[in-house]
Parts: sequence; structure tokens; C-alpha cells
Amino acid sequence: MSNSCTGRGVVFRVILCTVMSRIIPRSTLIIFFSFAFFVIGAILIFAESSLHSKVCTGPTLTFSEQTFAVRIADTPDARERGLSGVPRLASSTGMLFLFDESAPREFWMKEMRFPLDIVWMDEVWRVVGITRNATPDSFPTRFPSPGPVQYALEVPAGTLVEAVRPGEIARFEPCLSIERE
Repeated sequence: MSNSCTGRGVVFRVILCTVMSRIIPRSTLIIFFSFAFFVIGAILIFAESSLHSKVCTGPTLTFSEQTFAVRIADTPDARERGLSGVPRLASSTGMLFLFDESAPREFWMKEMRFPLDIVWMDEVWRVVGITRNATPDSFPTRFPSPGPVQYALEVPAGTLVEAVRPGEIARFEPCLSIERE
């Protein structure tokens, strides 16, 4: 029977084996080192997965060639308030109005500080119309949807690319996941 602590080896190994063979039984050492390797492996796996985890960046609405980071207006108060009083929006941002069902809608420019484009969408996110350049000085004029809509997107006037037009289907992502490295 071979003793793993005999033969040629490093001084550290000889000292460790001498001390351990007299103090801790071999079965206990095997259990201890197995557990230690398990814990170290779990830590390394967790560290690796957290390095490459996905991060939620907030809701987005994407058309074929353009994506907007959106604020959500999904309550009666939020929909009535809309972007009123907001000083400005970045060109790739907007406000997405979510309604419970499709119906004709009207928007106004009460207390707005910049002109908007409004993209009207039905229950399958199909663009049914676009109101361009609704200006703050147009209030109390109301801008009607071209038919029943369930969703509307307000963005700064002039930021929509030409590819966004009636018939196009938008894709809503409540939380855009981005790979973090």
C-alpha cells in the first residue's frame, strides 16, 4: 500500500502530510477538500455569470430602422398628463401611451414645450397613421387618431425616419436586455 505522503516531494507536502495524518483522518480531509472545491467552483461560476449577465435598460419601441426608449403612460392620469411640462426629449426617446382596448383617440398639446410627432398604432402594433409636427401653440386643438388605436407614441417632431409609415409593425419590449461584459 502506497502512502501519498512518502517519496519525493516538496517540503510543504511533507509537512502538511505529517501534520494532517496525525490530526485529521483521511476521510475527513477528502470531505473537506471536496466541499472546498465545490464552494470555489460555485463562486467562480457565479462570478462568471454575473460578468456576463443581462441588464434591463427599460422599455423600448422598435420600428424596422429605429428604436425609441420610452416612458410609459398606462393610467388615466399619466395619459392625461403625457409630456406636459417636460422641457425637451432626446431624439431617440418618447412617451408610449397604452390603452386597454382599441378606440378612436384624441391628443392635445396642453402645456407642451416642444412640437411632437404622434404615431398611432392598432392592437397588433401596426402603424395606422402619423400626426406630424403637432405644435405647442395648437392647444386647445385636438389631434384625432385616423381610426381605432390601442397605442400611441409621442416623439420630438422630425425624429421619425421615413421608414416609419402606416402598415409597419412596431415591436414593444417592456425591458430591453443587454449583455453586460
